[in-house]
Amino acid sequence: EKGPLASNESIKMGYLYPLSKEFGEKFMEEHDISTQSLPNESLTPLPSIGSKEISTLAEQLHLTSEWVTDVLGLIKKSKQVIFYGPPGTGKTFIIKALANSIASPENVQLIQFHPSFSYEDFFEGYRPKISSDEKSMIFEKSPGPLRRMAEKAAANPNEPFVLIIDEINRGNLAKVFGELYFLLEY
Repeated sequence: EKGPLASNESIKMGYLYPLSKEFGEKFMEEHDISTQSLPNESLTPLPSIGSKEISTLAEQLHLTSEWVTDVLGLIKKSKQVIFYGPPGTGKTFIIKALANSIASPENVQLIQFHPSFSYEDFFEGYRPKISSDEKSMIFEKSPGPLRRMAEKAAANPNEPFVLIIDEINRGNLAKVFGELYFLLEY
């Protein structure tokens, strides 16, 4: 078996989620988010990376061109990939380099899960804020990193976006993803 899920003594762990138009449409519909309409025309596919660029990237990452090609192919096909393995083996470094080869750096976001991370942190939740008279505290609904990225992707549908979730095993996935679990399957 090829790719990051193979047991080939190589990099494993971390998540990479390029957000697709379908994900964005389902996401916006499920959460009744009104931003500019998504266009009906098809999105620009993930950029094709030439063999020279793949060779250069593979060399910089100390990986084989075949492995990098396989992983980029999996990302293009399934829109997500999982790396797993022991700490300190360069998984985050590699996934960031791959993400930056797919999308521009301003369209790549890395978040790190931890045991107290929740849906309110990931998608949206109420956050304390000092009132305008500065005498009391109020709670205001604030978007989390996934919602901010989804809104940015909806506003720029022809650009690829990548969300990297680091240390996903440290978070309580049901608590973090909630109903978003369903959307990640498609």
